[in-house]
Amino acid sequence: VESKRVFKCPSGCSCSKDTIICVGTSQIPRTIPTDTNSLSMVNGSIAELTEGLFSLMPSLQLLFIEGNKIERITKFALRGLRDLTHLDLRGNSFQCNCETRWLMVWLKTTNATVSDALCSGPAHMKGRRLNDLPLPHGDCISTVHVGGHLLLQRGHLRCHGSAQLQQLCGHGVGPHRDELQELFGGSHIYKFDDQQNKFTPFQTIEVFNISKPNDIEVFQMDGDWFFLIVDSSKAGLSTLYKWTDRPERNETGFFSYQFLHEWFRDTDAEFLQVDSKSYLVISSRSQAPTVYMWNKSTLKFMPHGDIPAQADEVLAVKAFRVGGGSGETYLALACYIGDSRVLKWTPGKQQFTEVQVLPSRGAMVLQPFTFGERRYLALGSDYSFTQIYLWDAESQSFLKFKDIYVQSPRSFTVVNTDRRTFIFSSSLKGKCNCETRWLMVWLKTTNATVSDALCSGPAHMKGRRLNDLPLPHGDCISTDFIRHQAIPIQSMSADIFSSKEDIYVANGKRPAPTAVCSSAAPTSTSLTTSRTSSPPFQTIEVFNISKPNDIEVFQMDGDWFFLIAGLSTLYKWTDRPERNETGFFSYQFLHEWFRDTDAEFLQVDSKSYLVISSRSQRPPRDEVLAVKAFRVGGGSGETYLALACYIGDSRVLKWTPGKQQFTEVQVLPSRGAMVLQPFTFGERRYLALGSDYSFTQIYLWDAESQSFLKFKDIYVQSPRSFTVVNTDRRTFIFSSSLKGKSMVFEHVIVDLSL
Repeated sequence: VESKRVFKCPSGCSCSKDTIICVGTSQIPRTIPTDTNSLSMVNGSIAELTEGLFSLMPSLQLLFIEGNKIERITKFALRGLRDLTHLDLRGNSFQCNCETRWLMVWLKTTNATVSDALCSGPAHMKGRRLNDLPLPHGDCISTVHVGGHLLLQRGHLRCHGSAQLQQLCGHGVGPHRDELQELFGGSHIYKFDDQQNKFTPFQTIEVFNISKPNDIEVFQMDGDWFFLIVDSSKAGLSTLYKWTDRPERNETGFFSYQFLHEWFRDTDAEFLQVDSKSYLVISSRSQAPTVYMWNKSTLKFMPHGDIPAQADEVLAVKAFRVGGGSGETYLALACYIGDSRVLKWTPGKQQFTEVQVLPSRGAMVLQPFTFGERRYLALGSDYSFTQIYLWDAESQSFLKFKDIYVQSPRSFTVVNTDRRTFIFSSSLKGKCNCETRWLMVWLKTTNATVSDALCSGPAHMKGRRLNDLPLPHGDCISTDFIRHQAIPIQSMSADIFSSKEDIYVANGKRPAPTAVCSSAAPTSTSLTTSRTSSPPFQTIEVFNISKPNDIEVFQMDGDWFFLIAGLSTLYKWTDRPERNETGFFSYQFLHEWFRDTDAEFLQVDSKSYLVISSRSQRPPRDEVLAVKAFRVGGGSGETYLALACYIGDSRVLKWTPGKQQFTEVQVLPSRGAMVLQPFTFGERRYLALGSDYSFTQIYLWDAESQSFLKFKDIYVQSPRSFTVVNTDRRTFIFSSSLKGKSMVFEHVIVDLSL
C-alpha cells in the first residue's frame, strides 16, 4: 500500500484544501500539497527569491508575496510556475539594476496578471514601476581583462604594417608586423606567420646611435609609416625610422631617417595630430616634455615648444581623443615622483590644461587604449598592481575599474583579431617566473637534446640555466577571494566563536536585538556545501545598548567573552543546560557615555588588555573609528596595531618593547575608512581596509619589506567588520554590511603557473 505523506501546515500559517496564508514569516515552504493553487506570504521578512524556489509547486495559480523585504529575485526563481495567473509583489524593496533586468523583461511577456511593483533603488529609479522599464541591454554589458598568452617579454611593442598592405595591427586582412625593441642586442621587427600561428623574425634594426632604447612610437603620416626609438642615455640619439618598400633594391623594412633631441635622456615619445598639423612630443628626465612639429617643406620635424610639467619626472606622455577623430584631445602624463595627470587641449589657448589627477607613486606608464566604445587608462608602476581606469562620459573623467598584475610594466598595446581582443603588456623584469615554470619542468623531463638557455631576469636568476631550475612550485602559488554567499542582514559587526563542535557567527544588528547564528561544525556539511543562511541560535538582551557598533569576541583563562561597543557591555559564555542557561549573558559594563566605536582584546607580556576607541576620546589621529591588534611571527612574534581613520590616511603601528609603546611603520591611503581588519589564512596575513566610499582594499603582508602590499579589491556595501570562518576543507571571510547584505567570500588557492 502506497503511503501518502501528510503535509504539516507551517508555523504562523493557516491552511485549507487549496489555500495557504502566512503572515509575518521569514521563509517560503519548499513543498506544498499538490491541490494548493493559492499561496500568500505577506508582511514578512523574506529578503530574496532564489532559483528553483517554486519548482515543486506546478499547480500554483495565485502567488501573493507583498509586504516583504525582497530586494532580489534570481533569474530562475519563478521557473516551474506554469499555471500562474496572478502575482503580487507590492511593498518590496526591489533594486532595479542589471541583476533584476530579466524580471523587468519577464513582466512584459508573461500572461499572468502582475500587480504594480515599484523600484526602491538605485536613486534614479526609485518609485518607478518595474514593468515600465526594462533597462536597455547595453547598460548591463561590462568588460573584464583576463590573463592571456605570453608573446615576448622585456621591451616595448607597437604594431604596424606597410601602406601597400593597408595594415595596422589587425585592422583588415593580411600579414601583420610588430616592432620589438630590446634593451640590449638590437631592436627587431617580427612578422605574424599565419601557418605557424606565431610571430617570426623579419628585420633587425640598425641602432648605431642608440645606447639605451626606452620606447618605440609607431605612426603614419601622409601615407608613409614611421617609428621613433627613444634613447634614454646621455650619449644616445632618439632616432626616427621610415618604412621603405623597394623589393627590387632589396630594401623592404625600416631605415633611419632623422635624429632628434640629442643628449637629453629621453624617456617617451608620442605622435599626435591637432588642427591638421602633426606633432611629436618627447619627454625626458632632464627637462619638460618637448614638442616637435612636422614641416611639410623640409619633410622633417622641427622644434615647436615645451609643455610645462606640473609634476616631477614625467616618464611617459600619451595622447588620446574622446569623441572620435574630431573630438577633444587629451594628454596622459605618467609621473615618477608625485601624482600622474590628465590634461585637455584648449583650442582657444592652444595649450593643454590639467583636468584630473591620478594618485600614483613611481609611475612608469600611463597608457590610454580602447575596446569598442570603452576607453581605458592603464597606470603601471614597479611598486604596485597596474590600475585600470574606465572613462565615464557623465563626469568626463576616468574612474577606477580594476587591478591587474604585470611585473614592472613598460607599455600596453591593443591587439585585435577577427573575433578576439587582447592587451599586450611588456615587462622590464619578467623572464624566468611562474609563466615559464612549465618550460623549466619540461626541460627536466624531455628526451630531446636542448642547448643551454639562460635567464635574463629577474635579477636573482639572471644568467642561470633554465634547466638548472625550476622554481619551487610554492613560489607560483597565490590566493584569491571569490564571492560565496550574500546574507540578507544589515549589521554593524560580526565575529566568530566556537563551543564544543559548533561554529557560531555573532552578527551585531541595529536597531533590532543582536542575533547569534549557529552554523554546523566541521563534521557537518551545511557550511561547506550549502549557501543558505545560518539559523538563529540566541537573541542577546541589550537593554543598556542603543547603538551596537562592534562585537569583540575573545577567550581568557578558558572562558569565552564578547564586548558589544555601545555602553559598552561585556558578556560571558555560560553552558549550564540543567539550568536552561546556555549562551552569552551580561557580565560587566565598561566605558559609559563615550560614543564608543570599536573594541580590541590583546595580550602583551603575559597581560590582557581591552582597547576601546570612541568618537569623543581618541588618539592624536583624525577620527580613529577602528583599532585592531595582530601579531606577525606567531604567538611570541611582534605585535602590531591597525588604525582605521575616517579623516586622513589609515595607519599600521608596531609595538616597541623597550619603549613600551606603538610606533607608526606604514601609512595606507584612505578616505572615510570605517574598518581596518587584520586576518590570516594559513601563512598568509591580510589587511582589509573598508570604506563607505570605495571598494574594500585587501592588502597582503610582504615578509621581505615587512609591510603590507596592495593585493585585491572586493565589493561590500558599507562594510563594518571582517571575520574568518574555517571549516575542514574550505576557508571563508565573513563581512558585515551596514547598508547592504552581509557578504561571504571564499579564500582559494591559485596556481600562477597554469
